[in-house]
Amino acid sequence: MKKITLFIALATITLSANAKVLRVSNVAGSSAPYTNYYDAQNDAVDGDTIMFDGSKTPYCADGDTLKIGKRVTIIGPGYFLTENGINNENGATANFSLIQSGADGVVISGVVANKIMIKANNNVITRNYVSGIFFNYNTTKNIIHQNFINGGFGLYTSYPGDNAIIPSYIQITNNIFATWSRLQFIDHATIKNNTFTDPNGYDTFVVTNSTFENNLGKFSFSGDGCTILNNLKIGGYNFYMNDKEVFDIDSNLNQGIYGAFAGEDPYVLSGVPAGPVIEDVEVPASVAKGKELNVTVKIGISK
Repeated sequence: MKKITLFIALATITLSANAKVLRVSNVAGSSAPYTNYYDAQNDAVDGDTIMFDGSKTPYCADGDTLKIGKRVTIIGPGYFLTENGINNENGATANFSLIQSGADGVVISGVVANKIMIKANNNVITRNYVSGIFFNYNTTKNIIHQNFINGGFGLYTSYPGDNAIIPSYIQITNNIFATWSRLQFIDHATIKNNTFTDPNGYDTFVVTNSTFENNLGKFSFSGDGCTILNNLKIGGYNFYMNDKEVFDIDSNLNQGIYGAFAGEDPYVLSGVPAGPVIEDVEVPASVAKGKELNVTVKIGISK
């Protein structure tokens, strides 16, 4: 069955009546009006969406930083698309070395990034494949939800200075943590319904006044003032394929109320953005000259 993701609606993101969708593509011959992010951001206003086509060329290469300076929504096509039988126009993802959000209320979804740096408040980072998510001092009320995180997480430095205000009130829910690392230097966080897959384990370091609940995997949670409720510790998983690549995992790891595939808003395979999805396309193998070509399309909704 073919699946082609259509980026024509975002069911989980509320746009204002006058909001625009600005499409960016660096693929030669694309019909997109923008070839780079900054031209689109210059034309965008708060509340607009900037949508990236899948491309085999990174939009932000190693050593570069894509800096978000407006309250916009960033949308990519998702990740592990081929592995999960999902196809977009050219079978590619939207790749970035470093994304840095410097505006309040930014939403980032469906991208592949080495790092996402959050330097503002009330950001939503959801349905991305990312090797590390890091926060600036004094950031608060950010949401990290339904991501595949293959690396570090927490304050961008391991040694905050005296009287530094570390990131606080972070919602960390329904993520898959795929590689050993640490949740470090965060305060008053909600860490709920995450799956920790590395067989070597996962632990916390200087996490204070936080709640750990309904998490699944091999981990060690501790911290001053923390509440630890109803977590399921079982042997770690190893999802490395040929010791080189990490692919998405099946929902059979849903252990009732535990882990990323449980809870009120479970993890979504491949980080596919919410909206209409072509689930099946039936096209005749041939058609007589002058006759109509009848195509049957089955459309579902990715939630």
